[in-house]
Amino acid sequence: ASRTPDCTAPLVLVLGSINMDLHAETDGFPGVGSNTKGRFFNSPGGKGANEAVGLAQLGCRSVLIGRLGTDPMGDLLLAQLPAWRVDVSAVVRDPDNSTGVAVIVESAREKHKLTISCQGANSAVGAPELESLRLRLPNASAVVLQLEVCRQSVVAAAQLAAQAGKLVVLKASPCAAAADAPAALLRHVDVLFANDLEAGVLIGAQAPLRVLADGARAAEELRASGIGAVVLTTPVAHIVACSGALD
Repeated sequence: ASRTPDCTAPLVLVLGSINMDLHAETDGFPGVGSNTKGRFFNSPGGKGANEAVGLAQLGCRSVLIGRLGTDPMGDLLLAQLPAWRVDVSAVVRDPDNSTGVAVIVESAREKHKLTISCQGANSAVGAPELESLRLRLPNASAVVLQLEVCRQSVVAAAQLAAQAGKLVVLKASPCAAAADAPAALLRHVDVLFANDLEAGVLIGAQAPLRVLADGARAAEELRASGIGAVVLTTPVAHIVACSGALD
């Protein structure tokens, strides 16, 4: 059960994506030109919204900064997120872009899922959101970022937070190329979360990080670049590399 944040709980600002996740579950993917029956449900999603909900459940005062369309899905998300104790007062409504959507199809037979992400309003996160962040920084303990909105806005948010002396936390996802998390961003990051695939991209690995020792070396290499702490998740373990900077 989620705990109710109180006025003494740390205030965490989450700048990131907000999606409506559309789930379809089926016994098996249909072949080309055919269809199949399935089960459907929707749920709030997006990496920013997910982080904000998780922080609120831990008892933090969680403020979500992002953008939604003015469509019914945006209305529904704006109504649902406060039920998870997420402050949505900094969420912008955008009449020119639809609410972001992730279409997720999961097959029981193939035992995997296909996801199509449609950014919508997330791609337009920019100056209004950064101003909301700036105004709330004096009372905040930390800023949490991901890579599912405009890259320039993520870099600018990290810079604002670092200049204000706030803890900057980055979940390096999605990260398909090193340019997704440039040096201009990483130099401001205090705590980095990544999986083994993302870490491999960030260090420019020529081969997958197949064993635990590969992951440990990647985590240490990222930490040595100046990041205070690196938390690397692999299929078999969580790897933590940190310096004394966060003591």
